[in-house]
Amino acid sequence: MISSAGTVSWLALGVFLAVAVWTDLRARRVPNGLVVCGLLVALVVPYLLTESTVRVSPGLSAVGAWAAGLILGGLLLWPLYLRGAMGAGDVKLMAMAGAFLGPMLTWRAVLYACVAGGVLGVALLAFQRLRGQARPTQQAYAPAIAAGCLAAVILHGRPVL
Repeated sequence: MISSAGTVSWLALGVFLAVAVWTDLRARRVPNGLVVCGLLVALVVPYLLTESTVRVSPGLSAVGAWAAGLILGGLLLWPLYLRGAMGAGDVKLMAMAGAFLGPMLTWRAVLYACVAGGVLGVALLAFQRLRGQARPTQQAYAPAIAAGCLAAVILHGRPVL
């Protein structure tokens, strides 16, 4: 059974990811304000919509799952940022998504996002070659992160609240 907090959390994550995709495609950036708002919503929603102490897995409270997903989401993409393969906004976006997903879905979302990013990158490169562009342009990565989160939720997810 899906709780109201779980439903609101999934819907909120979808809205934040949709806005991030839109801004990344238009301006090639993910606004910090969007990430901060997402982090706050991910932290507060479980406590606003439930009456008792929220437990998402044995021994892990909602705050623990929020923090673990946040840290894991950021840490898993950090090496790609250090190598110049993506921007800091993409790392922060995945950390924010991890705060919604919790640690168990976050690592799957990162895996699927990397696969989606590879597929989108190859498609973009092929499209640019067909248009005669010799030098590839930087890819917006928010669509891949959104696709990875969506895949993780559809394939493995159930609301944790």
